[in-house]
Amino acid sequence: MLEAEGVDTALWFSFAGYEVRHRPRDPARDLDVSSYGLVAVLDEVNGARYPTGWGPKAAFDALAELYESRVATGAQRR
Repeated sequence: MLEAEGVDTALWFSFAGYEVRHRPRDPARDLDVSSYGLVAVLDEVNGARYPTGWGPKAAFDALAELYESRVATGAQRR
């Protein structure tokens, strides 16, 4: 729909919900499910995989793919 209307880009308004931690081992307390963040703020940091304390969600990957495809096809601003 956005491409059909000529929209060049879309911006997400929240990178991370720092106040709502992702707790995969305790689904009842996994408050991240209510976050609009592109990344999940991890309750337990896995230093080897996500040393930053957050990990990408599906929306993060989807936006990255969209922007990458725009660059690869040479999409220009109108």
